[in-house]
Order: sequence, then C-alpha cells, then structure tokens
Amino acid sequence: MREAWRALYGVLTEKQRVALILIGLIIFAVGAGPLKAQVQAPEQAQEQASEQARQPAQAPAPEQEPKAQSHQPEPITTLEQGQVRLSELNSRWQQGMTPDSLVLEIDQLLETAERENLPELIGQTLEFLYGSLNQRRLYREGIVALERRFRQYERQLTPVHRVETEIYIALFAYELRELDKAEEIFARLFSATEDPRLRAVIQTNWANAKVDRAEFEAAIQLHLQATNYYREQQNNLKIAGIYLNIGSIFTRMEEPDKALEYYLLARDVAEGVEDPMLQITILSNIGVVYKQREQYDDALEIYEEGLRLSEEAGIPLRMAQNLLNIGNIKVDVGQPELAVEDYERVLEITRENQIPYGLALGYINITNAYKDLREFEMALQMADSAVFYADMIGLRSEKNSLIGMMSDIYEEQGDYRRALEYRKEYVEAFKELNDEEKRRNIAEIEEKYESELKDQQLALQEQDLEVAGLRNRQLMLVIGFLGLMLGASVFYYQSRNRYLQDLYDRNIELMRSEEAEEAAQAQDHVEGKRSSKTAGEGTAKDTVHGAVHGTAQDIAQDTTQDLEVFVDAKSEERILYERIVEKFRKERIHLNPMLSLRDISMSVNSNDKYVSMTIAENSGMNVSSLINYYRVDEAKKMIVAQPECTIQEVMDASGFNSRTTFYNSFRKVTGMSPSQFMSRSRYRA
Repeated sequence: MREAWRALYGVLTEKQRVALILIGLIIFAVGAGPLKAQVQAPEQAQEQASEQARQPAQAPAPEQEPKAQSHQPEPITTLEQGQVRLSELNSRWQQGMTPDSLVLEIDQLLETAERENLPELIGQTLEFLYGSLNQRRLYREGIVALERRFRQYERQLTPVHRVETEIYIALFAYELRELDKAEEIFARLFSATEDPRLRAVIQTNWANAKVDRAEFEAAIQLHLQATNYYREQQNNLKIAGIYLNIGSIFTRMEEPDKALEYYLLARDVAEGVEDPMLQITILSNIGVVYKQREQYDDALEIYEEGLRLSEEAGIPLRMAQNLLNIGNIKVDVGQPELAVEDYERVLEITRENQIPYGLALGYINITNAYKDLREFEMALQMADSAVFYADMIGLRSEKNSLIGMMSDIYEEQGDYRRALEYRKEYVEAFKELNDEEKRRNIAEIEEKYESELKDQQLALQEQDLEVAGLRNRQLMLVIGFLGLMLGASVFYYQSRNRYLQDLYDRNIELMRSEEAEEAAQAQDHVEGKRSSKTAGEGTAKDTVHGAVHGTAQDIAQDTTQDLEVFVDAKSEERILYERIVEKFRKERIHLNPMLSLRDISMSVNSNDKYVSMTIAENSGMNVSSLINYYRVDEAKKMIVAQPECTIQEVMDASGFNSRTTFYNSFRKVTGMSPSQFMSRSRYRA
C-alpha cells in the first residue's frame, strides 16, 4: 500500500493530490452506500466511452461477421474454390468489411491453401491482401501484414509470386516514402530475376522512387529499358503509358518541348489501344503544354478532341473537365461570352450525373465569366448557386472566395451597403466556423454535466437508504476500494504518461525524418541540376530509359496481368501540387496569418479552383487543413527549439490567429495538445 501511495504521488500534480485526499475523507465520512453509488457512475461512463471509442473501427463486426460465419462455407480443396472465396471476400470488402475481419479471413484462407498444398492460391491471396489494403490507402497496416505473411509462407510461394509479393511490399514502402527500403528491394529483385516481364515491372516502379529523388535521367533510362520488353510483346498500352510518364518527367524538369515530344509519341502509340481513359489523359497533358506555350488554338483543338473521346466513351466527369478547359482557354483569349456556353454545358452534364463537385466548379467559372462580361446580375445569380454547392460539399475556402467576389461586384455596382455586408461575412467566415465548433463543444459539456447531476442525485438517494445499517461493511469496502483506486490511478497515470511520451517521441522522430528528407531532396535537386548540365554528348550515346508512376491492379481483375501497372502518370496536378508544397516548405508562406487560397494560387501562377482541386486530390486535405498542417509543423519546431516560449508566442509565430483553431489543428496533427507537447519538450531540455 505504501508503494502504491508513493507511485501515485509521483505522477499526480499538487491539485490532484489534494483532491484525492479530500475524496478519501469524504468517503470515510459518508460511508459505503454513497461510495458505491458514486463509484459506479464514472465507471459506467468510462465503459460507455470505451465502447463508443471501439465502435467506429469495429462497427460491422457485431452484425456482419456472425452472419459471415453462420453460413458454413464449403471446404476449399482446389485453386478454383479458393478463387471463388477470394471473389466473395472482395464483394464483402467493397461493402465495408473491416480490415481486421479481412486479415482474419485471409489467414484462414492461407492456412487452408498451405494445408491443401495450393501455392498458386497462396500467391493470389497475398496479392488480394495487397490490393485491398492499398485500395483504402492503409499503407502502414498493409506493409506490416504483408511482410509478416510473406515471411511465414515464403517457402510455399512459386518463384513468380515470391517476386511479386516483394514488389507489393516495396510499393507500400514507396507510398510511406520509405524510398531507401523500396529501392533496395527493387535493386535486389532486378538482379535476382531473369523473367523479362517481372524485370519490366520492377523497372517501371523503381523509376517512381528515382523521380521522387529528382534522379530524372535515371528514371527515364529505366522507363525506356522497360519499353524493350513491351515492344517485343507488342503491348502498345504499356508503351503509351511509359511515353506519357516520360513526358511528365520532362514537364517536371521544366522542359516543355521534350515533354510535348513524348506526349505526342504516347498519343500516336495509343491510337490503336482500346483505353479511352489513357487517350483522354494523354490529350489533357498535351493541352496543358500547349496552353503553357500560349498556343491556344492548338490547346483548344486538343481539348475538343478529348471532349469527343469522353462523349464517345460516356465518361461525364472527363466531359466536364474538358469543357472547363475549353472555357478557360476562351476566357484567356478574351472571349468570356463564348466560355459561358461551355460552362453551361458543364452545369448540364454535372447536374444530370449528380456530380456536386463539378457543379461547384462550373458555377464558379461561369460566375467569373459573367463578371468579366460585367453582367453583374447574372454573376450574382451564378455566385449564389456556386456558394450553395461549395457549402454542400464542404469547399469552405471556395465559398469564402465567392463571398468576397460578390462583395466586389456589389461595390462595382455602387451598392456599398451590400458590399460591406458580404465583406464582413467574408472576414468573419473562419470565426463563424470556430464559433460553431465552440457551441457544439459547449452543448456536449452541458449534456454531460446534466447527466452527471442526475447520477449524483441518484447516488444521494441510495446513500440515505443504506447508511443506517452498513457502517461496519463500509470500512472494509472503503479500504478495498481505495486500494483498487490507488492501483488503478497509478496504472492509469503511468500508462497515460507513457502514451503521451510515445506520441511525443514519434512526433519528434517524424519531424527529424522530414527535415532530413527535405535536406536530402534539396541536395539531390542541386546535384541533379548540376549533373544535367554537364552530361553533354556522353548521355546522348546512351539509351534513355525510365519510369514515373504505375497503378496497383484492381482487385477484381486478373491478378497476373494487373501486376504490370502500379503507378499512374504524374499529371499536371501532381506537378502543381509539388510546387505548392515547395512554397510551404521553402518559402514558409503559411506563416502569413491571412494566407488564403488566392494567395497560394498567385504564388504558383494558377487559379483558385485548380489549386484547391489539386490539393484535395493529392493530399486528401482541403486548403485550410493543409495550411494548418504546415503551421503545426512550424509550431512543433519552435517548441522543440525554444521550450521555454509560451503558447501564445508559438501560436503567433506559426501563423495562427485563433487559439481554438491552433489547439484543434495541433491535436489533429500530433495527437497531443500544445501544452502536453511543450511540457515534454521542457522536460527533455
């Protein structure tokens, strides 16, 4: 008991020690009846909270999994039966099966395949595991699960499946930006296998890591080496994809002429390929280059061809994208009245096919066009619709930009009262969002407080009924309870401190890793620029080869054929996203408290909607979340470097102008509050 008290005192603050002593005195005074009532309420609340915390990750388990187990599936003795089981698992996965349940079923299937001596089924099952977890971007869980099962079943795998499974592990490592690990696997596999198909697959994916290291020449060389195999197989689909990738590399190298050369080669090769999505993507990249070179007629012709292919293939989203590009070119050449027609078609297509994001972009573009035409009434009508759809799908930044535009229009019309109203709404938008969140938090606290009051009233009533005849039993219960409470408290605070310390260590490790990676990338970029200038005629004698991106095969497609495409071509959106990230990392634009989507767009010479779309597609975050992510990163660095600084100083220096936003963003990114992070930094210092 003494050791328990000492351990507890070691982890409690002074206020908590006083509170604990007072609780003990109150318990001895009032007896075991109230003790029992008062103890059960928080225990029940804790059980409910634990149950609620568990439910999101295991929601399907209580209902779905018993159903899956109750139908007693047929035993598997052949490869065909195993493939049927994989198809069933795929259907359940698409319907929301949890990762834990999937892995459990996978392990059962692997055990069966091993017992029945079905090595082909083992390889296909591991391939299915990769495709499923990759589909939901569960990269960390995927690499852990795949490495463990690869070690367990490596000897039972066929040589081809053994190489393929290690390629999957390398792809997970690449997605986690563990480039050293990915390249080590690719290099080892390339040296160990003689299979030309597998070597081509390895080359196209190995080049992906090379591109991320800015080793562009090496990436191009690997790509072109892979085309040798695909040319022998007369696989124009793969060759066109490789040329598209090479064009994307040259775009990233800011060599538009070379990029256009390979995009045009990709278009020529893809003419006989029945893959409209590939052809449309190639045309989109060609159009971007033409537009950058201000060859507007050529760009317009290309986008119109892409529109025709999209219409023939019946792909509404691509139709809308090409029409937006066509309209934007017409605006660039001073023909907004013609662009309005294209934007109206965008609205018609996206409305018919229920594409809210397309509707939002269509209304935003048509609003700008009407504003350029000085048709202010129509611009205001379109802006109202744009605000509606932007608000519906959560494009808060775009919505605020539209409100600011409406303020400008009213000002040009001389309606200064409305201009002022919209300007105030524009300025107060983020504050309103924070206030709404604050109100929700207050309501939750009030509800919990009322519930706690009811529990206390019930406890008092129970106390009045039991006090009279339970004095002797009270003392024993109190002693036992205090012992349990002390042990539980010690365990809780120690566990909590370990958990917070682990969180802090992981954040520090991640921060150091990112700093080292940024420094390495900067050095690699400088060396890459220097080597590209001195290469001269020597590189002209070599065959240029490489790769950028492939995509992991769809789960429902043929597993062997799908292996050959893992990485998609780096589109112009990816290149723009890397420029945006560079603005944050190198120029630290996030330190500006008033940083907006418009500021980011201007810094990368693009437009608001395109920048917003690019950020969403490449980071999975909206503009505000991305800005706050880098502000939190800045705050962590400042706290580690200056642990004695105050929360307010950190908040101001990192670009936040709202304490609520700062706390919420910091906890979302790090898993800790700023004060918890700071206290551990001070302790370490």
